[in-house]
Amino acid sequence: MDENKKTSIEKADLLTGDYAEFLKLTPEEANAVNMAVHKARLDEDYLAYLETLDKSSTPYPWYPRYGDDDVCMNTRWVSTESSKSFDYLYEQKSTSVVAITFLQSPRLADINDVDDNNMYLICEYREAVPLLVAEIRRLREELKAKEKQ
Repeated sequence: MDENKKTSIEKADLLTGDYAEFLKLTPEEANAVNMAVHKARLDEDYLAYLETLDKSSTPYPWYPRYGDDDVCMNTRWVSTESSKSFDYLYEQKSTSVVAITFLQSPRLADINDVDDNNMYLICEYREAVPLLVAEIRRLREELKAKEKQ
């Protein structure tokens, strides 16, 4: 805001500042609101945020893993190691585990044992999001180039 305009507004005993000050939001709350706005627009700030998450997360590829019901209580997890058979989560010593999507004992959630979509979604999103960010930027550049013509 222009300093002269701000001074005039303050002299008139009107409020100045932004919504966060007005609503007395904590910096964390204000950041959450800002990110929601950026996300809704898929603007550059949000794309940069996604890139930061990508770079600071465990490298991919990530794989869906299934635990043996006798030993691992039918556990489902996401791992940096691939396997086509039932495995024993506890032998992995958590060095390759990225996320556990179903853990029966202790039972952390009531979800359908046969529904592995959460596990598959996490694995797919890990590789898809960076590709989608790059595609959004490519399309925006293409649009800018066409607008200049």
